[in-house]
Amino acid sequence: GEEGGVALAREKRTPSLEESQADWQKSMEEAARDSPAASVKAALLNSYQGLSGRLIDEMLWAAGIPASEQVSTMQQEDYVALWQAWRGWLWALADCNFVGTLRQGQALPGYSVICWPEPASFDDEETQSSPIEELTSDDGWDGGVEDRAVRVTSTVSECVASYYELAELEAVQKRLLAALQGGIKRQRAKITDFQLKLAEAAGAERYKALGTALAANQHLVKVGMSKVEVPDWEGISERSSTVPTIQIELDPKLNAADNAAKLFKRYKKLVRQEGAVQSLLDDATKALMDLVETEGAVQNVPYGEGARTAKGVLAELEQRLVQRGILKAGASEDGAQAKAAALLRERADRKGEKTLKLRGRGKGPVCSFFF
Repeated sequence: GEEGGVALAREKRTPSLEESQADWQKSMEEAARDSPAASVKAALLNSYQGLSGRLIDEMLWAAGIPASEQVSTMQQEDYVALWQAWRGWLWALADCNFVGTLRQGQALPGYSVICWPEPASFDDEETQSSPIEELTSDDGWDGGVEDRAVRVTSTVSECVASYYELAELEAVQKRLLAALQGGIKRQRAKITDFQLKLAEAAGAERYKALGTALAANQHLVKVGMSKVEVPDWEGISERSSTVPTIQIELDPKLNAADNAAKLFKRYKKLVRQEGAVQSLLDDATKALMDLVETEGAVQNVPYGEGARTAKGVLAELEQRLVQRGILKAGASEDGAQAKAAALLRERADRKGEKTLKLRGRGKGPVCSFFF
């Protein structure tokens, strides 16, 4: 298709801080030769990749040039003003310096992520020169330091790489939290089981009393009986002369002596169990507290101190979980990038999320910035 009368068959350049004003201006003039009626906007869109109509509109607005201006009517001072706006955009990309602003009631209302200076009025002859033209090396975008120039495409790649690195770290954080939550759940189940075993062990003395009573009344037991009621001499009260009785469950296949031995064996087992389970319960409680503390550390990874610090903290926490058997060694390498990509898609799909997409006019990748 065409825009502003300019054919789109020209080989497009990549916007770069390394390009000189002379080469930049020449590319626009060549576009004008191809189509004498070409607008400045169409000439730029036809000459460079990665631009949008809205971006060019903002540059023209900031340079104090009407949106319908043709290349053939551009004066040298217009080129200088637009060049400064062009360079300002490139430096904003290079420094990742984006500031969301909203303009209302002006010639170009709406949101922008570039902090453009106010343009001169198109109708005021005394203010026809753009304020961008007046920027100096101290307060302008270029900063007067040409050796800082880098290719914008490289800088954007670094920004995107940094963003994906953060997304990968957040994916690792989610995985660690999931492992911790599973570990905490299992640890609490262990503690509940140990507490039940302790409660059971607390009845050890009851089995001892039953065994003693049965051993003292073996003559009351006949083979095949499933229970027997015998006097409970140890339960006699000083206030009563009546001897209480106690009912004992029996194994019909065993005689009285063997049933009593079985009761004493159960008593000894519970006594041993109480000591062992108490130690296990103490260890499990300590482990649970440690897991809860680690969960808090994972939830509060210091992303604000930079990706390198956050990565080191996560690596240390991950190693701690591996040592405790909560996580398998090397699990972090499986699907990390896929999980990071899924996290990015999740962010983009959130209701109310705003994105800034930088897309080449060819088949280049799309770079999304979230704010």
